[in-house]
Amino acid sequence: MAQIVITCPFCHAQDMAMKIFGIVHTNRPTRENHELIRNEQDHSVYVYTHTALGAAICMHCYKPVGLSLKWQSASWKQEDDKIFPALLEDNSETPYSLGVEYSVAIPPPQNTELKYLPVEVQKAFTQAEKNMTMENCEEPAVIMYRRALEIAIGTQYPHITGKNLKEKIDGLEAQHIIPATMKDWAHEIRSIGNDGAHGLSGVTRADAEAAQAFAAAFLQYCLSLPEEIRQRRAQTNAAGKRTAAADEPVPAEGADFVKA
Repeated sequence: MAQIVITCPFCHAQDMAMKIFGIVHTNRPTRENHELIRNEQDHSVYVYTHTALGAAICMHCYKPVGLSLKWQSASWKQEDDKIFPALLEDNSETPYSLGVEYSVAIPPPQNTELKYLPVEVQKAFTQAEKNMTMENCEEPAVIMYRRALEIAIGTQYPHITGKNLKEKIDGLEAQHIIPATMKDWAHEIRSIGNDGAHGLSGVTRADAEAAQAFAAAFLQYCLSLPEEIRQRRAQTNAAGKRTAAADEPVPAEGADFVKA
């Protein structure tokens, strides 16, 4: 099987040698779908572009990694294409040595879904999560986690005043809106976000994962749960009124009924 050397999008182990163990065509060219090029002998030849999805295994976390593959061949038929089987043969070839371009198909974020977030908060948090799935994008991720935090406080608690985010976070705890532990979490998001924006050395993967966890916890506690509780209470109250109405006795025809 051909080998690739990439950074695992799951465990982020760098320069991992992975063997391709499966390929499926996503675009099989037709006889008419060709490109005319000139080879080294200055002869005109037809080439056909193939695209496929592949799978390789990370030997660090043992998770399958999706790949996008693209190559050109002198044949439009898969059975006549020599590159396709070469990628799966037990050899030391690499996609590049076979003339195959490849890229990692990034896995979707695995975070817990957060409900009932304001649009701008959701936008910032989603951008942060997207950056967390990409290699070397920890700085933009933590900046957007910090932005999600700041917008959340501004929209959910507009009465909390302060000349900066630090004072607003302290104000939340001073007014007993959040516990001291939650205040510490919010300050961690703020601090890591500041390092991502202004620190010369940036942030580590561990820093970004901490900001991710703290931001999700803060938004869940301060935005998602209150709205979920409010909706649940509204449903319960509505159900209670329906039940009370159903329990009222119905007077017999012609009888007078007086509520106690």
